[in-house]
Amino acid sequence: MKVRSILPILFLIQCMVTHAYSQKYQFEMFLMGSKVADVTAEKKIKGDVEMYNIITIGDAKILWKSVKSHTTTSLLFKAGMLTDSYFEHKENGVVEKFCKTVASANKYNVQHWKKNKYDYAKGISKAIACLYFQEPVGGQEYYDEYSGAAVTVKKLAEHKYEYKSEDGDRSIFIYNNGKLTEAEFHTSIVNVKMRPKV
Repeated sequence: MKVRSILPILFLIQCMVTHAYSQKYQFEMFLMGSKVADVTAEKKIKGDVEMYNIITIGDAKILWKSVKSHTTTSLLFKAGMLTDSYFEHKENGVVEKFCKTVASANKYNVQHWKKNKYDYAKGISKAIACLYFQEPVGGQEYYDEYSGAAVTVKKLAEHKYEYKSEDGDRSIFIYNNGKLTEAEFHTSIVNVKMRPKV
């Protein structure tokens, strides 16, 4: 199934907020001690507009299979509420997963690679991409732009948080002085760690 990407629209908006306040962080991901991906997370703010871009470029061998991956997550908030988000994951140049979320009246229209098209009725003021830039409060609900569903961020310990996606994958985020210093991504196949790029 093909989906029309909203990334060109978000790129245009990004050009419009060139002089905005911005934060940019770079991370590296490791699988069994070996580096498998680079992650760039960027947030821009101008007025009441916030834009998030997270790009992950990977090259790994998983279960005897060589995988070159490219994952893009883009979100746009206006006046504190999500207006658009787009998640896309490619493996060896082929789109394997995607989730597009667009605000419409009092709901969101979601198009998901597995769940097809459906409506999401809750207002979205926080999304998982926000965790790259700010320490959360335990017990709060976030929109998972990957699965197109709500998840609850649970506090495990001081400055350590976890959420589980619909498919059971676990993600753990660890902070120091409000800044993300480490993350772990646990799936049924692999466990990946992420640390700031030195």
